Amino acid sequence: MYATIRRTPDDLRAILARGPDDIARGAAVLAGEGVRVFCVGTGTSYHAALNAAYQLQRAGCDARGWASFDFATYTPTLREGDVVVLFAHTGTTGYSAASLAAGNAAGARSIAITGIDAPVVGATLTLRTGPLEKSAAYTASHTGAMFVTAQLAAAVSRRRGGGGATDTEFAAMPDLIDEAVGREAAVAEFARYALPRRTFCAGAGPDGVLALETALKARETAYTSIDALPTEQFIHGPMVTINPGDAAILVATDEPGRARTRELLTILDGIGLRTWVIGGLPDVPDSATVFALPELHPMLAPVLAVVPIQLFACHAAQLKGTNADTFRGDVPEYHKAWEALRF
Repeated sequence: MYATIRRTPDDLRAILARGPDDIARGAAVLAGEGVRVFCVGTGTSYHAALNAAYQLQRAGCDARGWASFDFATYTPTLREGDVVVLFAHTGTTGYSAASLAAGNAAGARSIAITGIDAPVVGATLTLRTGPLEKSAAYTASHTGAMFVTAQLAAAVSRRRGGGGATDTEFAAMPDLIDEAVGREAAVAEFARYALPRRTFCAGAGPDGVLALETALKARETAYTSIDALPTEQFIHGPMVTINPGDAAILVATDEPGRARTRELLTILDGIGLRTWVIGGLPDVPDSATVFALPELHPMLAPVLAVVPIQLFACHAAQLKGTNADTFRGDVPEYHKAWEALRF
């Protein structure tokens, strides 16, 4: 997992080196009049789908995120001209393949965003991220998927005469990720504090998706209990479960939601939690630690913000002594249980 996170900047440089042609083809599909976009994925790829819905909405698309199982099992009414955007790290298996098939059966077009050499059957267009990962804790492929999504959103926005992240901003991302990884000691320090404590994650809008990814990744790698909710949902009820001495992670990169997340930070500080802020909030209290990130175009901010989240899970696993790469498949009882489950 750690080595894969470290290779992320090179993966993004390789994506940029492939040029704009396939991105332009994808943008042409997405930017059509009356097109509805269904972004679909499972696990971390579900979070990629939710992020994609936000990013494509910024570009003016009618986009929404779906879990692959829900899309395949409770398929919405599709029509010709709709687009299914499928996120899958290693290809279209299980409910991912069923989602793609459901779209094809309705005459929808499809874009698959997946790893290099991953088998994909039936997609109108396939956009590649990076080499297939050896670790079950998917990191670079998720960052790459969000990067490709940002490229699509920017291209759609430009086709419609709007603004989007510029080529210069995209080109700067690999170096920004290198810099963020270089500050991993600060990430490890908070992981050391949070690991033995109840930990809660929150964020607003697309930052809420990153909060969900924080909890998922930490559970998958360190086998630890950690909760995540959108900021407003957390405020309306679940925050009564927090206690002094608990830990919290607040993701705050997206401007419209920052004021409300700052109000949540005031509550957490007043009760006695130590909070780790990824991004930035005004007037942070002494109880909070900030992993500062530069202000980026909102289409690109999640791509950078996910990196300290991945490092947090990686260091939590190292501190706890768990194997972050195996999805617990190296434990016989778990391996036997997984064999009976359809992925």
